[in-house]
Amino acid sequence: EHLPSSIRQYNNITWEGAVPEEKIEIICSRIDYDFLDTYGIELAAGRNFSPEFPGDLRTGEDPQSPRGVLLNEEAVRRMGWSDPVGKRVIHVWGNNRAYWTVVGVVKDFHFTSLRSAIRPMNFFLSTRINRYVSIKLAGENLPATLGFVEATWKRLYPELPFDFYFLDTVFDRLYRSEVRQRQLFGALSGLAVF
Repeated sequence: EHLPSSIRQYNNITWEGAVPEEKIEIICSRIDYDFLDTYGIELAAGRNFSPEFPGDLRTGEDPQSPRGVLLNEEAVRRMGWSDPVGKRVIHVWGNNRAYWTVVGVVKDFHFTSLRSAIRPMNFFLSTRINRYVSIKLAGENLPATLGFVEATWKRLYPELPFDFYFLDTVFDRLYRSEVRQRQLFGALSGLAVF
């Protein structure tokens, strides 16, 4: 799965009701069933992915066989839809097409700086081994909790190294960088005026 701080994959999509050749660039993210709950991302319409709906995962290799997708509110706005659930989205790359059925819409959220505009996003279900595992921790007795997580990881995946970081440090670095940039621009502006 992708983390909110590591969503970087883009693709072009068109949609049901679009005029010919109308496309938007959209950010794509693979997530699992628990992503929205883990990160506290709320639904604005429809439903989350669920094992009770096998159609959320594409079966077979037929690109015409639609698979479930979640969109954010900004993507829905850009498409001009008032009732997106059940409509089709088409991913376009070259002459290839992949079809998706909207099962839900998530409320817009920032995954980069709060100063950046919210971009159109879609989320598709991935149940294979993903790149990251996200764990929400309470914060009490952190060393013992991390020890338990590491022991569990080594038991489940003895061949894979255990490495972790806290998402708040990623966002802290992002804003620290912005503060440094602002200070540098202020100093350079002062120098230019001088």
